[in-house]
Amino acid sequence: MQTNDRCARTDRRSGVIRCIAFGLVCYGVLACQAEPRYGFASTPGQLPKDVVPSAYRIDLAPDLDQLQFSAREQIDVDVATSTDVVTVNAVDLTIKSVTALGEDSAPAQVTIDAAHESASFHFARPLVIVYSGVIAAIPAGIYYNDYVTPAGTGRMLVTQFEAHDARRMFPGWDEPVFKATF
Repeated sequence: MQTNDRCARTDRRSGVIRCIAFGLVCYGVLACQAEPRYGFASTPGQLPKDVVPSAYRIDLAPDLDQLQFSAREQIDVDVATSTDVVTVNAVDLTIKSVTALGEDSAPAQVTIDAAHESASFHFARPLVIVYSGVIAAIPAGIYYNDYVTPAGTGRMLVTQFEAHDARRMFPGWDEPVFKATF
């Protein structure tokens, strides 16, 4: 009688093990299926895709005493569709001027949309953006970190751009689908 009980328990256990193994194999097959092919146009995001950055040139001047920075940024863009409005990500930045390079360097009109963390520029040529921002203690965008040394307290500047924090340091396309050089 004991032998039969052991056999029954062993059969149940091996059945459970076979069931678990089958489930893992099925999960593995489903998990290994190919993802949809990448497509720039089909990748979600909030910014329009009619103007795409190809290169940024940023001159940043930090002021550690005032915990602020001023900057000048030039962006090379590829324009896929004719437009007079370019929308970029920007958070907590004071945009002083936006001008197009070339013969007609009239300033662009700037519209800030704080709720969508963006700014829109109305222009016709490559942009030059003059702006400023705050160097905060929180690890987002450009921030400062104080540290102790034998000679006293030091301060360093640090950047954190992961997720969507680059927009706190410079106006730009802060979404993974937009790639550009710096």
